[in-house]
Amino acid sequence: MPSFDDAMQPALALGPGGLIALAMLQRGNIVVTLSRDGGTSFSPPVVAMDCNGQARGGRQRGPRIGVDSRGVITVSAPVTFDADERKKRYPAPELFAVQSKDGGKSFSAPLRINAMEKKAPEGLHALAVGSDGAVHLTWLDRSERTGPGQDLFYARLASGRVTDRMTLAQTVCECCAPGLGLDGRGNPTVAWREGGDKASREIFLRRSVDAGRHFSPAQRVNTDPTKEAG
Repeated sequence: MPSFDDAMQPALALGPGGLIALAMLQRGNIVVTLSRDGGTSFSPPVVAMDCNGQARGGRQRGPRIGVDSRGVITVSAPVTFDADERKKRYPAPELFAVQSKDGGKSFSAPLRINAMEKKAPEGLHALAVGSDGAVHLTWLDRSERTGPGQDLFYARLASGRVTDRMTLAQTVCECCAPGLGLDGRGNPTVAWREGGDKASREIFLRRSVDAGRHFSPAQRVNTDPTKEAG
């Protein structure tokens, strides 16, 4: 069994045939290890994103992973490849995704998900992969802002392209990761906590019935106020 003593921010997904896929930060890179025996043993970690040992995590800012019905593995993570940006105390990451079509032996070149550079500095995001191979992502983004605050964006990854990029909510919690799940037909539901200067920040969601091309209006989830301002 490989040693994972120096790993952090793990994310797990299940695949066909009992596959268990685990993504994590290890020695400053994004790595993936697999188990095909129910978790009894795992393969040696394979680097999915080579970040020159500079990748950071913490506070829900690690990688995410998903596997489709064909065994294609998708990994997303907020990382910084810009050497000058890395020198800053708080470097702004970009949201990247990679895929493996050979059972985790190798991964594609990183594909940036956020459209504008340095506009997803929080690195908070979620990923869900449908059995049909469609990859759904949602993340905090500042592309439409000139002042403080964060908005919630969504996009799909299909056939190596980012499609249906859109804004789902404005002024969301700056330090809360969004939630994302798929129903049995591969339709996404996205949940988030609102932000802004409010005495009680509430929880909302939006649903899609056409695989993420359109979403319903925002619906509040909690009946009683959270009474949490920050």
